Amino acid sequence: MEWPDTPFAILAFILAVTTWMMANKLAVSIVVSAVHAGNVREHWLQSIRLSLINDLLAIPLIFFFAAAYVRFGEVVSSALALPLIGVRQLYKTNISLQRINEELLQLMVATVDAQDPYTSGHSVRVSEYSRFIARVAGLSGSEVNRVVQAALLHDVGKIHSEFTPLLRKPGRLTTGEFEIMKTHSKKSADLVERVTHFADLVPIVLSHHEAWDGSGYPDGKTATEIPIGARIIALADTIDAMSTSRPYRSSVPTRAVMQEIAEKMGTQFDPEICRCVLVRWEEMEAIIHRSTETYPVSNEAGVTPETAQLVA
Repeated sequence: MEWPDTPFAILAFILAVTTWMMANKLAVSIVVSAVHAGNVREHWLQSIRLSLINDLLAIPLIFFFAAAYVRFGEVVSSALALPLIGVRQLYKTNISLQRINEELLQLMVATVDAQDPYTSGHSVRVSEYSRFIARVAGLSGSEVNRVVQAALLHDVGKIHSEFTPLLRKPGRLTTGEFEIMKTHSKKSADLVERVTHFADLVPIVLSHHEAWDGSGYPDGKTATEIPIGARIIALADTIDAMSTSRPYRSSVPTRAVMQEIAEKMGTQFDPEICRCVLVRWEEMEAIIHRSTETYPVSNEAGVTPETAQLVA
């Protein structure tokens, strides 16, 4: 009966609960990484970061019920647990809604991929690259997740019918056609804005083709006027465009991608974000190789290098 008041026992309890939480997350990360060909350590650390606050808040609660059970028995401790059942149900409902949002997100992305067979898997790959870039740039776990969601949605405006013939056109776009294609970022932002849960992603989606020196579109924003999420996606977008094969050319080596980033930092791309990525380029290369194998480009049969034009 003295266990809850013993300092050493409390410390041991916290250590035991923490060990269990870490081991549980590691086990889940091993399974998830095996299924999705991911990195166990990366997934495990992400899981820890995302749930750290909840886990810290849970430890005192777990201790409270353990102490109540020791002092008062199972009847009282069970009664104390009843209010938490309602909280748990609310939590499950919230998780279900989040899952539905994720599934709708994936459905929208799959629909865009169906419109543009030349860059199938593009949005998913860009989201993977954006995740890594956002982390090395120092964003928090919640900020990283929002950037990843924005990356998945950045080209969703291409679902509009006016883009279909442009995406499938055998040959170069005219100046007028390219001007139409440039409107996809605004149309993507307009679609994202319709979902309340994604309201904060609208500026990121809208600005993902802006350039650090102001030469981008649609608004010609410069430097830090561009949301950091958009700066991240702009870099990830270029990495994918260069590192995947297209009907008109083969992919370029990752070293050439690195050189392109180094050349364009401070003009097209945020120089600080570029530095963060270049310092850890070997990790970036591993993610590129994994993503291009997991989400390969699926080009239409019959398209040749002479009859295709990049419109990403």
